[in-house]
Amino acid sequence: MRVGALGVLIFGACSAGGFEDPRASLDESDCRHPVSVLQRDQLDIACFLLSVPEVRDDPESKLAELPVTVFSPTRDSDAPPILYLEGGPGGSSIFFAIEAQPTKVNAMERPLIAFEQRGASLATPALECTSGMGCGPQFAAGGIRTDGYNVLESARDVCTAIDQLGLGLVALHGVSYGTAVAQEALRICPERIYAAWLDGVIEMDRPWSADLGLALQASLDRIFLVCSTQAECNAAYPDLAGKWTRLLDTAPKERDGEHIAGPDLVHLMFGGLYDPRFVPFVPLVIHLISEGRTAEIEDIDWFGRFPRQMISGFAVGMHQAVSCNDDAQYLDLDEFARRHADIHPVIREYFLSLLTAEKEECSHYRLRAPEPKVAVTTDVPVLVTGGSYDPITPVAGAERVAQRFSHGTFVKFADGGHGLLHDECATSLWKTFLEHPHQPLVTTCAGRRTVEFVIEP
Repeated sequence: MRVGALGVLIFGACSAGGFEDPRASLDESDCRHPVSVLQRDQLDIACFLLSVPEVRDDPESKLAELPVTVFSPTRDSDAPPILYLEGGPGGSSIFFAIEAQPTKVNAMERPLIAFEQRGASLATPALECTSGMGCGPQFAAGGIRTDGYNVLESARDVCTAIDQLGLGLVALHGVSYGTAVAQEALRICPERIYAAWLDGVIEMDRPWSADLGLALQASLDRIFLVCSTQAECNAAYPDLAGKWTRLLDTAPKERDGEHIAGPDLVHLMFGGLYDPRFVPFVPLVIHLISEGRTAEIEDIDWFGRFPRQMISGFAVGMHQAVSCNDDAQYLDLDEFARRHADIHPVIREYFLSLLTAEKEECSHYRLRAPEPKVAVTTDVPVLVTGGSYDPITPVAGAERVAQRFSHGTFVKFADGGHGLLHDECATSLWKTFLEHPHQPLVTTCAGRRTVEFVIEP
């Protein structure tokens, strides 16, 4: 495996700027990410392990190991590399590494860095367990300090990695939870960040879960509206919003034969809409359920038309630890209920039940002492994107975040969902933004409607 100039730079790396991490170190290592034959033959690949304290404020804290994989283009480039931050929390950079194929790396004309966050599946320790519930005592027995798994420590890891790699500047690309880590890095080491892309944005001055039900309802409302404006969809599925409301009104609390329970209806839509490829099937799914044809839903292959290599890489324990540290302990359930007073009670109770259970589970985790949540401001050029169908991080929140940046560019994707990593328009805008971060973007492609709802034969 060839190691390019970046691999040489590491030996002269030293800490610079406003953030220093004296206990950290970086060493060359075998690649923990799978590497394809094409990647091996056509890219320069350098793999490292970044060692950082699990809890930096504790001088006795043990070290965590975070894999860092750098994919460099065949043509030498002085452009700042892109460091990718996965979402979740709990997601692994494994998917980004798999998709860092030669054509993509060469098209970006700069190195791509797959950065494994603390607690993720390729890190040591990996906070993995059968489920998030009941894992707190398990981690404590294993000597894992779960209070060290939070946004601030992860952002410090990013700043440390930039220094240890000997890089002058990087461009950050954060998706979902990764946008929180990116924003925190913009707060603590802005001098090391050339530009950033925040995609599916978390607002840093409020609990992440504050609007979950409202976001889901807004996503569904848009689907209902767009379907009603398309003659074929409206003819096949008239009064879609009414059908959805009636389903919630009449659904049993628990599944009864072919009748789907109310919580299961909400779970199906919320879980499905995590992936924008589910959007074209929503009218058909609601139609089938309303006709009592629920068995047919299992035969729908809504992701089969979009083949993608899938490898398990989600660390449930990391998800729980970070969510407890940075979200659940800040969330007021009474305030959540008040904010959701005007949405359907089945949706409201579904999320209240989930969040109540999570807060109970968090009582078994060792947590970082809560500090006031404060929005991030920065002079670094930041591209902020949001999808109109996003049921988790509402596009309105992305716009609010962008307005706080002196050089923020907000782009709303009319048919986008939660995460635009594979959207050709979005990646094209990102490349242009990196080349000219202070110039206006031509964003026409983001406003195009491309969703074609699936019509039952």
